[in-house]
Amino acid sequence: MPDKITPNERELIDAALKRGKKVQKVPRGKSAYQMKWDEEKKGLRYVEAEVANSLRGTSGMMGRSRKTKRDPKVAMRRQRLSDLMRVGKTARQCASALGVEINVIYNDVRELGLKFQRSQSVNVQQRRAEIPAMIEKGLTRGEIADHFKVSVGTISNDADILGLTFPKARRRVYSGVDKAAAIKKDRAARKSQEVKDRRRFKTTPVPLGKAGRVKKHLTGAMYPNRVSDVSDGEAVLKDGRNNSKIGGDVLVGWLKGARIFTLSLEERATCPTSCVLWDSCYGNQMEKARRWRHGPELIERLRVEIAEHCAEHENVLIRLHVLGDFWSEEYLQFWAEMLDKHENLHVFGFTAWPNTSKIGLGVAWLRDQSPRRFMVRTSGMTGQWGSFTIDFPTDQKKIGDAVVCPEQLDAMSGGKRETHCGSCGVCWSSSVPIAFILH
Repeated sequence: MPDKITPNERELIDAALKRGKKVQKVPRGKSAYQMKWDEEKKGLRYVEAEVANSLRGTSGMMGRSRKTKRDPKVAMRRQRLSDLMRVGKTARQCASALGVEINVIYNDVRELGLKFQRSQSVNVQQRRAEIPAMIEKGLTRGEIADHFKVSVGTISNDADILGLTFPKARRRVYSGVDKAAAIKKDRAARKSQEVKDRRRFKTTPVPLGKAGRVKKHLTGAMYPNRVSDVSDGEAVLKDGRNNSKIGGDVLVGWLKGARIFTLSLEERATCPTSCVLWDSCYGNQMEKARRWRHGPELIERLRVEIAEHCAEHENVLIRLHVLGDFWSEEYLQFWAEMLDKHENLHVFGFTAWPNTSKIGLGVAWLRDQSPRRFMVRTSGMTGQWGSFTIDFPTDQKKIGDAVVCPEQLDAMSGGKRETHCGSCGVCWSSSVPIAFILH
C-alpha cells in the first residue's frame, strides 16, 4: 500500500521527533495510521479522506493490529440520518425520528462529514422575525410552537434571544367558577380524606417463641373481673386504633379505607376444648382487655352497632375474635345474616373449631360462599385458609408454604416499618396459610 510508512520514513520521523519537531494534534475521528511522512515539509501530513477510510483496520504506526469495532445499529442509524438530512430535516427532527439525543445526531453528522442545509437557518430567521407580532397578539408559547411545528423550549429560547417576554397567563373564570381554585379545593379535600395510621400506640410485643403465661385447668378467663355483661353505656365493638397490632384503618389493598373494629369474648368459655393453646392462650397476658359475656344480649347489641357502623362508613372490617371463638351454630348464623344484610360488612379472624365439627364446617361453608367478605382462618392447620403457631423466633419470611406473620417479623427487627394488620392485609387478602410465632 503506497501510504504505508516505510522503514526509511520511520527513521526520518524518529529523527524529527528527536529534534523537537512538533507533530500536529490529531483531530477527533482521526488516528495515527491516517498520517504519512512529507519529505518536502520534513514532517507528517494527513492522507486523503478516501485513503484514510480505506486504511481503517490496517496496521498502525507501531506495527500493532488495530481493529475498529463497527456497531451495525450505529451504521444503520447513520444511514437513516443521511436520508433524513437529504429531505431537509433539522437536527431536532432527526433526533426525534431516530429516538436519540440531539448531541448523538451532531456527533454522527461530524463522523459522516455532512452538514445540515442552510435553509434551516433561513427558517430560524423567518420564525424569529414573526414571533414578536405573534406575542403582541397574545399567543402563548404552546400556540406559537404548534404554528411552527417546533417545541415550546425552542420558542422560549427564541424569545430569550430576541429579548421578549410572554405576558403572564391570567386565570380564566368560566361561568363565574374559578376552575383552578376548584381543582385545588378538591385536591385538598381528597388529601384530608386520605387514610392514615390512627393507632394510639405503635409499639407491639416481640414474639419469643414461647407462651408468656401458662395456667392449667381453667375454663374461662384468667381475669374474670375483666368479663362484662352488655350495658347501655359502653360499645361492644372497639375501634381498632386502640390495638397497636391491628390498627384502626386498612391502608393497603382492595379494602383500603375500611374502618377496623374488634370484638373480644371470654377465652376458653367460648372456645373448643381441642384448642392446642387452651392452657397457653395469649389472653393470659391481656390483663386489661375487656371481654364480653356471650349470649342473646350480646347478639342484639352487635346487631345495632354493626348497622350503625355500616351506615357511617363506606366499608367496615371486624376482627373476630381477638379473644374467644364462635360459641354456637346460632351465633355463626348471626354473622351470616349480617353479611347478607350489610353489603359493606367484612369479617376476618381465626377459629380453633376443627373442620370436622359442625361449627368448623359452617365456618368453611360461609367462607366459600363469601371469600372476600368472611375471611376466617382455621387454627392448627396448614393449607388454604389455615394458620398455625411455631415455638421459635425466626427471620424467615416463609416456612414451607406458609407466610410468617409480617407484623411479628417487623416487631422482631425493631418495628422499623411499623407494620400492623391494617398496613399488611395478608390475613384477609390471601388464602395462603400463615405461621405465627408463639407469644
